Amino acid sequence: MPREPLQLSGLQHFAYCPRQWALIHIEQQWQENERTVAKKCVAHGTRVQNSVFECVLDNSQYKLLKHELEQLIDTSCDSLRFYTLGNNYQSKVAHIGAKESFEIEGDLIL
Repeated sequence: MPREPLQLSGLQHFAYCPRQWALIHIEQQWQENERTVAKKCVAHGTRVQNSVFECVLDNSQYKLLKHELEQLIDTSCDSLRFYTLGNNYQSKVAHIGAKESFEIEGDLIL
């Protein structure tokens, strides 16, 4: 029985995270869904870069979101960073570049 050659992307996935490799290449179940970290973060805030989300949360919302995200990741190959800026966060955020900055707690026009 001939063996299929291994794809380079598969080797890269395995080196990065064996769990992700198995989901993608063996079980073929790697897909975006409501249980992903990104979907959970978008539900609570705004995507400001591919893997960066800005959320304005009170302390209880922050603890709940952090707990929910911890349940979704595998800490052997995934990581999350939380930056708590406090009540005066506006003075701690500077924006330079292409996408126009917006006031996250301001009026939203759809």
